[in-house]
Amino acid sequence: LRPLPPAALEADGFTVDRLVVDLALPGEEPPPVLADLPLAPQLAPLVVLALDGLDAELIDPMMARGELPTLSRLAGTARGTLEPLKPLISPLLWTSIATGLRPEKHGILDFFETSGADTVTPVTSASRRVPALWNLLSAAGRTTAVLGWWATFPAEPVRGVVVSDRASAQLFGQAADSLRRPGTIFPPSRAGELERFVVEDAGIPDAELARYLHLEPAVIAGRRATGRSGDPVVQLVRLLASTRTYLGLAGHLLTADRPDALLLYIEGTDTIGHLFAPYHPPRSAWIPAAEFAAYRDAVSTFYRDLDGWLGELLALAPGATVVVMTDHGFAWGADRPREGSDTRLATAAWWHRDRAEFWVSGPGARPGGRGEGTLLDIAPTLLRLLGLPVGDEMPGQALEWAIDRPPVPSVAWARRLPRAQAARVETSREESEAFLANLTALGYLGGGERPTGEAEARVTPRAEMNLGTALMEQGDVAGAVAAFRRAVAADPDDAGAHNKLALALQESGEDAEAMSEFRRGLDLARHDHQREAAWLGLGILLGEAGRLREADETLGRGIAALPGSFILHSTRSGVQQQLGDADGVLRSLEAAHRIRPDDVKTLNLLGAVYAQRGRVAEAAPLWRRSLELNPEQPQIRQFLAMAQAPQ
Repeated sequence: LRPLPPAALEADGFTVDRLVVDLALPGEEPPPVLADLPLAPQLAPLVVLALDGLDAELIDPMMARGELPTLSRLAGTARGTLEPLKPLISPLLWTSIATGLRPEKHGILDFFETSGADTVTPVTSASRRVPALWNLLSAAGRTTAVLGWWATFPAEPVRGVVVSDRASAQLFGQAADSLRRPGTIFPPSRAGELERFVVEDAGIPDAELARYLHLEPAVIAGRRATGRSGDPVVQLVRLLASTRTYLGLAGHLLTADRPDALLLYIEGTDTIGHLFAPYHPPRSAWIPAAEFAAYRDAVSTFYRDLDGWLGELLALAPGATVVVMTDHGFAWGADRPREGSDTRLATAAWWHRDRAEFWVSGPGARPGGRGEGTLLDIAPTLLRLLGLPVGDEMPGQALEWAIDRPPVPSVAWARRLPRAQAARVETSREESEAFLANLTALGYLGGGERPTGEAEARVTPRAEMNLGTALMEQGDVAGAVAAFRRAVAADPDDAGAHNKLALALQESGEDAEAMSEFRRGLDLARHDHQREAAWLGLGILLGEAGRLREADETLGRGIAALPGSFILHSTRSGVQQQLGDADGVLRSLEAAHRIRPDDVKTLNLLGAVYAQRGRVAEAAPLWRRSLELNPEQPQIRQFLAMAQAPQ
C-alpha cells in the first residue's frame, strides 16, 4: 500500500492537518465511519481522567496545603459537582457516564451477569445494550484509547485501542495479567508492544509499601506473602500494580498513537478509601490506636503519588483539554461509617457519598465556570468537546457552565449505530473466584454472600435490586416493585430485598403489605443496617398512618436494639413532636447530637428546643457550629443574633 503523501495533496490545493491511513490485520478492522454525521472541529485532544470516588473533603485541604499541584491546576478553570445515579455501584455508574443513559437502558446492572445455566461470572461488555463513547468516536472517524473502564471486557473494535478492565490483577487475579488473553485488548496484535507496561504484584517492592504503612519490614513481607485478599497489605499491592499499569499504558498510547480522546479510568482512588479511610486522620474513637498508627498515612501518600504520576502523564499531552471526573464521592469526615469495607458485611456502598466532581481545563473550558448537574450530563458534555453530536435518546445536557463550545445538531445514535451482539469470551473459574474474593475484601459483598442467578433471567438477584433502585430514583414505582419482587422471589432470605420491596410498596400506597415486608426484613436481618432500615420503615409507616403512639414505641424498640442509630433517634424526635412530648423530643435530639455532632439539622433543632426552654447559652454554640458548617442559613443567623442580644 502506497498512501498519497501530504505534499501531493497540498500541491493539489488541499490543506493537510493530519493524514490517517487505516491499516489493520484480518479480524482487527476498525468499525466503519458513518456518513453524513454532523461534526464540528475538535479544538484539542481530549484526556479524560476518571478517578473513582474522588471527593472534595479529602483533596481540597491537600490542594490548599500544596500537596496536589497537578489536581490544583486542573481544578482551576471550570469546576462543579454532579448528582450521581442510584445505586452508587461502579459498573452501573461508569457505564451511564460512557453511554449517557440510565442503568435500565444500558443493561449493566451488577458486578455479575449470568452466562449459562447456573453460571454467574463477572460483568462483561456483552451485557451493554447501547453504544458507548468509544463506539461513537469510532463511528465519527475519531481515534480513541480506552483504559481500565468498567465492563469493557471483551474489548470491542474501535479506531484505536481498548485495554479492558481485566488487564491488571487488582480485581481479577494474576491470571489476568497477560494482554494476550482473548478479549483483554483490541487490537490483540498490539499485546506484545503493550505487555511491558503491565506491572505485576511482584513489581511492587516492600520498600514502596513501607512509604504507605508504618509496619515493620518483616510484618509487611509476611502479610504480603500470604496473598490473602482480606489483608489490606495484599490489596494495597494490587492497587499500586493496577494503577501503575494503566498509567504506563496511557503514557505510551499518548505518545505512540496521539488519539483524539484518551479515556483513563483509575480504580485506586476509590479502593484506597475502602482499605484505609477508617484510619485517615482525624482518628475516630472506635479505631484502635495501633491500627491508626500503622495506616494513618496510606491515603495521603497514595494521593500525593498519584498527583505526581498524573503530572508526568499530562506532560505527554501538551495543549490537551483535560476532564477530571468521578462517579460518586467518599466519606472522609464525621460521616464515616463505623464499619470498614471488609469481609464481614457488604459495607462498601455505605462509604460512597451522593456527590460527584467534574472539572474541565484547557481548550474549550469555560474560565471560572462553576455549576451543578447530573451524571447523565457528562456524555453530552464530552461529545460537545469532541465536536460530535449528542444522542437524541440521552436525557442529559451539555454543561454550559463548564465548556465553551457550540453544539452540533443531535442525532439518534441508537438508530444510526445499533448495538451489535458482542462476542462472549469465557471467564475461567479461577478468575471469577478471584473477582469474588476481591469484591468481598473491599466490602462490596458480605462474608458468605455469593451471586446467584438463572440463565433465563439473564441477571442476578443483586442486579434486580439495583434495577429497582434505579427505577425508584426516576419515579417508576411500579417497575421498581416488580424488580424487587423478582429479587425476593430469587432469594427469599435476603432481608435487604424485603426492605427495598417494602419501601417501593410504601411509595405506591400499599402500606399493609409494606409493613409486612419490613417485618419480614427485620426477622431475616443479618446485620444492623438491615435491622435499622426495617425499624425505621415500620416507624415511619405507623406515623404516616396516624398511629403515633405505636410509631413511638416501635422506634423506641429499634433504639433499644440499636442505641447508636442516629436516624432512629432523629425520626423519633419528629414523632414525639407530633405527640406533644417535649421531654422526649429533647432526649431524642440530644442522643442524635451525641452520635452525629456535626449534623446541621440536629444542631438547629436542638438549639431551638434549648432556646424555647430559656437555655439560650446552650443554644448559641449549637447555632454557631451550624453556621460554620453551612453559612447560607439566614434564619439561623437571625436566631443567633437574637440569642446574643443583651436581653
